Amino acid sequence: MKKNVLITGCSGQLGHRLFHDLSNQFNVLDTYRSHLDVSKKLDLLEKNDFEFIFSKYSPDIVINCAAITNVDYCENNKKHCHSVNVDGLSRILSFSKVDTKIIHISTDYVFDGDNEGCYSENCATHPLNYYGKSKLESENILIGSNRDYLIFRVSMLF
Repeated sequence: MKKNVLITGCSGQLGHRLFHDLSNQFNVLDTYRSHLDVSKKLDLLEKNDFEFIFSKYSPDIVINCAAITNVDYCENNKKHCHSVNVDGLSRILSFSKVDTKIIHISTDYVFDGDNEGCYSENCATHPLNYYGKSKLESENILIGSNRDYLIFRVSMLF
């Protein structure tokens, strides 16, 4: 029996690609901040969207690709950035089942860039901007959640 996978942020490059690549192996629900089909609408700011999607779909795995990633926008709109990047993950945790695996897409912006060469997961974090701070805060919430999770710190997509 195929597992149910919910992907947030499918209007973005990564979410879109993951949906297409995983659809053969899993029952994948692609979700979007706004969509004409209400069964695919998951705005991370809307509690009603979470209630509807999670009760109807009951995912085994959630891949959180949704985020505000524009660094300059995040600096100038900290409240909105926090609502999506941090509170959005908190809502995923609160509406998903305890045994749901959470795969969270983060960023190398959690580091300060002073390390020459590659970073490891054990390197100290030190974000220099609000975007990096928001992603680090969401990581810490997930780490402290006692849930089954993976965090990917992505530097760029192509």
